[in-house]
Amino acid sequence: MKISFIFTPFCAPTFVPYYLCELIGYLYARGLDADCSIFDWNIEQFQRSLGDLAEVKRIKSGDWSSYLDDSYRVAHQWQRIQEKTELELEAYLRRAGSVPSIFAMVDEEIEFSEFVCLSLTFNHRGGASQFYPTIALAKYIKNKWPEKKIILGGAYLNHIGREQLIKIFTEIDFVLYRESEESLFLLLNETETNKQLIPNMVFRDKGNIITTEQVDNVQRQLDYVPIFEGIEFDKYLSPETSVAIQYKRGCDWGKCTFCSQNNTYFLKPEVNQQGFTKRVEALKKEGVKFLFLADQMISPKDLAFINSVLGDSFFWACMMMPQKGISGQLLEEMYASGCRWICWGIESGSKGVLKSMNKPMDIEVAKANIINASQSGIKNVLLMIDGFPTETEEDRKQSLDFLKEMKPYYYDNSLSPFHVCQGSYVQNNPAEFGIEKLSRVPIYKDDEKILYSELYSYSPMKNIEVNNEDRRTIPYAEHMLIACTLYSDLAVLEL
Repeated sequence: MKISFIFTPFCAPTFVPYYLCELIGYLYARGLDADCSIFDWNIEQFQRSLGDLAEVKRIKSGDWSSYLDDSYRVAHQWQRIQEKTELELEAYLRRAGSVPSIFAMVDEEIEFSEFVCLSLTFNHRGGASQFYPTIALAKYIKNKWPEKKIILGGAYLNHIGREQLIKIFTEIDFVLYRESEESLFLLLNETETNKQLIPNMVFRDKGNIITTEQVDNVQRQLDYVPIFEGIEFDKYLSPETSVAIQYKRGCDWGKCTFCSQNNTYFLKPEVNQQGFTKRVEALKKEGVKFLFLADQMISPKDLAFINSVLGDSFFWACMMMPQKGISGQLLEEMYASGCRWICWGIESGSKGVLKSMNKPMDIEVAKANIINASQSGIKNVLLMIDGFPTETEEDRKQSLDFLKEMKPYYYDNSLSPFHVCQGSYVQNNPAEFGIEKLSRVPIYKDDEKILYSELYSYSPMKNIEVNNEDRRTIPYAEHMLIACTLYSDLAVLEL
C-alpha cells in the first residue's frame, strides 16, 4: 500500500514540514505496513515558479543585508504568485474555471497511491494560506482518480467547521482533527473495523456525515524517529536549515481568554523525554543545526533537560511566558546550550488588560526576564496584542511605554491587532469583554453554501484604533533565528 503525504502551498519557502516526518515515524512505530512518502508541493512549486535561487541563499562575504534584500524581493514575488493562483483555484472550485496548471507536478507523486493525505496547517490572512490549494487539489484528484481515498488533516482543522467543510467539498473522504495520529493509524490499518469506532474523525457514510467521538488515544510513550523520505533540506530558501520541533504539546497554563490553541490538544502537556532525545539525535544525523522549539510555552522546569539534550549541537529558539522561575543563571545556561532567541508572550503592558486576558504575568518580572536574557546574549522578541476589547487609550499607552522602556533589550517586537478566535473564552463569553456583536468571517462561499473561518469580527463598546505601524522585519522566523545566531552584531532591523 502506498500513501502520499502532501504539504501544499502557500507557505514560507523556508518552512520544512518536519511534523509530517514525525507522523510517518509514529505510523511505522505502530506497525503500519505501507510505503509512506512526503511530497512538499510548497517548496517544489516555489522552485518551479522562481527558478534557481542558489545565489539568493548564499551570503556573500558575510553580507547579511544583501541577503535580506534578496529575500524580501523573492518573498514579494511569491506573494504575488499566491494571489494570482488563489483566484484561479477559487474559480476552479466554483466550477467556473479550467484545471489550473499548478496540479501538473503532483500527478507523478500520487498516481500509484491508494491514500492521499493532505495537510491543511496554515491559513493566515495576508500571509501563508494553504486553504485553496489543498481543497482544490482534493477536487482534482477525485475527478481524475475517483477510487483514491483523500484524508484531510492538519492544525487548521481544529478551528473551523469540519462537518460543513466535508459537506461542501464532497471530494474529501475523511477529516481528522485534534491529536489524531493514532486515529490515522487505525484508519489506514483497518480492514473490517467499523469506522464509527475510530475517534477524532469526520466522514461521509451513505450520504450521512458522521462525526466520531473525541478521544485522547495517542500512544504518548511510543518511541519513534522521524522519517525524512521526500525531504531535501537543501531546497529550502535559507542559508542554514531550521526545523520546528516540539518538546511537548499544549500549554502549562492554557487559560488565556484570547487563546484557542489548546483546542488542538487533549491533555495538559506531557512529554516522552526519551522519545524527544531520539528525534533530536535523528535531526543531528541529518545535519540540522537550527531548531525552533514550537511549544506554546516552554516552562523553566523543562529547561534543564532541554539544555542537556541540545548541548552544544544546535542553535535554538523558543517561546516563553515571563515568570519568577526564569533566573539570570538559567538564561545563561540556555545561552550556553545554544539558545539565541526567545519569543516572550507579553501581550500587554497594562495590569488591567492582563487581568482581562487571565494572563498570570507580573510586568516587573517580565522586565527583569527580558533584561537578564539580553545580558546573557539571547535576543528577545516581544509579542504584544493591540486592541484587546477591554483596552483603553491609557492601557494602550502603557503597552507602548513598556516597549519604549524595553527597547534597548529586545531585538524585535510584534504588536499585532486582536482577533476573536473560535473556541476562545472571549468568543464564548463576548459580553464579559464589552463586545456587542460577533460576526463570522467566511473563508469560502458560493451561491448555495458558506464555510466560515476561525475568526470573528466584532463591535466593541469602545473601539480603540489599533497599531498600523509600517515596520520592516526579517521576512521569515527561520531567518530571525539564523540572524540572531550568526549576524547579531549587525543592526539588521535598521536596514
